[in-house]
Amino acid sequence: MPTYLAAVPLPYTQILIVGGTQTGSGSTKVPVAESFDLSNPNALTLNVTMPPTFVRATGSNWYPFVRRLPKGKLLLRYRCWALLAGI
Repeated sequence: MPTYLAAVPLPYTQILIVGGTQTGSGSTKVPVAESFDLSNPNALTLNVTMPPTFVRATGSNWYPFVRRLPKGKLLLRYRCWALLAGI
């Protein structure tokens, strides 16, 4: 189970889970975000690929800052790197 992650609610009963590591401090980082559908909790999560340059540049992606902006975009920040994405 990933640790050091962040989650942000999306429209239509979904949650976007971002960042973290596979098993804790010093382990492999999670290079994708996951979309979890609360209306279907038995379904598998949908992996959302992060841009490769963003994944390489962020290093340890612990404790990401994620916010849903008023016009439906997401602001995702790790340390000094930021990504603005549409949903």
